Amino acid sequence: MRVEEVNTLPLRPEAGTNDINSVLLPVIDSWFAYRRTPTPVYMFRDQGDSATIQSRLYLSLCRALNKFPQLLANLEPASITLADGTSLKRVRACWGGELSKGQYVEARTNARIQALLPPSIITKNATYLWNRSNKSLHSLFPQTMPSHSGLRVQVTTFRCGGFSIVLDLEHALADAHAVGLLLRHWTATFNEMYYAADRTRPELPEIIPGQEIVPKDIIDSAALLHKANSLPTRRPDCNDAGDAPFSSSEDTKSSPGYKPNGNAHLLHLTAQDYDRISREVRLGDAQVTDKIAFMTFLWDAVNRARSRNSLNPIGLTVVKCYRSVLNLPEGMIGCPIVAVNEEVGDGDTSERASRVRALMDLYDEQAFRSIAYDASRRDSPTSSARSGRRRQRVEFTAGMDDRSSSALHFGQHSPIFCAPIFIPVDYLFIMAESYEKGEGAEAKWHRSGVDVFFCLPPQILNDMLLDSHLSCAEVIQDV
Repeated sequence: MRVEEVNTLPLRPEAGTNDINSVLLPVIDSWFAYRRTPTPVYMFRDQGDSATIQSRLYLSLCRALNKFPQLLANLEPASITLADGTSLKRVRACWGGELSKGQYVEARTNARIQALLPPSIITKNATYLWNRSNKSLHSLFPQTMPSHSGLRVQVTTFRCGGFSIVLDLEHALADAHAVGLLLRHWTATFNEMYYAADRTRPELPEIIPGQEIVPKDIIDSAALLHKANSLPTRRPDCNDAGDAPFSSSEDTKSSPGYKPNGNAHLLHLTAQDYDRISREVRLGDAQVTDKIAFMTFLWDAVNRARSRNSLNPIGLTVVKCYRSVLNLPEGMIGCPIVAVNEEVGDGDTSERASRVRALMDLYDEQAFRSIAYDASRRDSPTSSARSGRRRQRVEFTAGMDDRSSSALHFGQHSPIFCAPIFIPVDYLFIMAESYEKGEGAEAKWHRSGVDVFFCLPPQILNDMLLDSHLSCAEVIQDV
């Protein structure tokens, strides 16, 4: 697919100012400042206003950025001094002035948007596995961003009149939650400006530039450190169990270029099939959530496939966010997470799901504050480089943003499909709610089905599909 860049415009808040602003990122935000969120592409069908859609999207985004000027920030090294005189590395975000600007890229293609959609989206609503290897989305976001820019948006119009939107944050100044929040502010602003019938702005939270969550007035720091070190936490410092603690002196080393060996796939499950699988796994423990049940099912299915190929089973990594546990307000870069490791162990899928649930329950408010305190005693990373240690695991992340498809509409345009531009490593599963294809009466988060994007080595994938629970999936191969 050939895409032509037509125009590049600077992205600045409409209420621009020459004042320079800066915020010393709180400790957990500092640990995550150089981690990128998966880059999503949103696709919209034509509604007859393609001649004006580019200019309207650009102007409304500039106005929406009045709420998000920090997304245009540059990251700079900073340091703090503890009470005992110890100096630690942190990260400062600076924005404002001429250098603080993003990019808005106007592009076009003669391709048709239907060529990038799963065939079953067009023809029917069914469970299917779609091999996306020949439907690369890289053309919709072909270039990297200049180093001084914190936000890049590309809007590509298709010959059929539809368009796509890609949002990318080079320095990870927003996680998937904050990207979704920006989208909701953007769509609300667009509708206020151009659609009189939509002038009722939805209730959207204000943005607070960072909130420190390290415990105040610490009485027993040794107990907090013991608590943090007793938990099987892989992030914020990106270590596997048994690895040495992360050292910021390793930032100067180049991380190996981990690339997936498998093809990109989408497993779409109808709400009924998702419920059926989750329900069977949850039979032994009513406290297991549907998401934990489904993640454990896929984890087991992968390991059964590895066993058929004489490969050892691999562990599971699940993420849990600070905001949901500590009830934090909207912060500087969204909701930092911890990644929790679970090893394989004995038992069947239901027993493993119960263990995952029990493990996640360990991560309560005290645990999260202990992890934050532990991180506050060490240097935070000064770049995206890591030490290079990466144990192979099945890893889940819950979506590219926490959107509701009914809330993301630019006037008459509602998204019909969303996918990551690429999957960076094998065994990473990105699970998200499918967009609605009709009105649903149920209040389930997955009422329109569930999309799971992933890469697996071909033989592992083929053997995973032998699982009887996935026999309902129609396999669609691109040609």
